[in-house]
Amino acid sequence: MVNKEIEFKISYNAMMNMIDAYASSKAFCLDRETECETDEEFDDLDNDSNYQYYYGRAEMAESWLRICGVSPESNIVQDKINSYLQYKED
Repeated sequence: MVNKEIEFKISYNAMMNMIDAYASSKAFCLDRETECETDEEFDDLDNDSNYQYYYGRAEMAESWLRICGVSPESNIVQDKINSYLQYKED
């Protein structure tokens, strides 16, 4: 069996779109979680299909970011999440 190295090139635009998808979904989930005033309300998020959609989308985007070598805790990603949360407050 021949060992072949495969090189993938991801454009800056594609990476920023992936970061944006993660940040917007993560911000939505964080916002919904902070709106919960009781543990019961937080547990009810498991039955909220809209929340579950964005939660799954954030998990998927986070996985792809990590595969591409981008940490979800990086400054650019955290700044993007914070900008979405700030936009919601305004």
